Amino acid sequence: MAVGAAPARRCGAVAVWRDEAALQAFVAWPPHIAIMRAYRGRGTLTSTTWGSPAFAPKEIWIRARG
Repeated sequence: MAVGAAPARRCGAVAVWRDEAALQAFVAWPPHIAIMRAYRGRGTLTSTTWGSPAFAPKEIWIRARG
């Protein structure tokens, strides 16, 4: 998941989930919802998802950086 914090600044993060159900559980988690609502007006959020047959950190970082 990449997160844009402000027009002059950029930050990002990559999260790895075991499966789609785990990701959806996090997205629906009340503390996550509260944080996202509290910071809604602070910047722009862009995210993408993709699957991988195995956990391969180097390849994940390469793909995330585009």
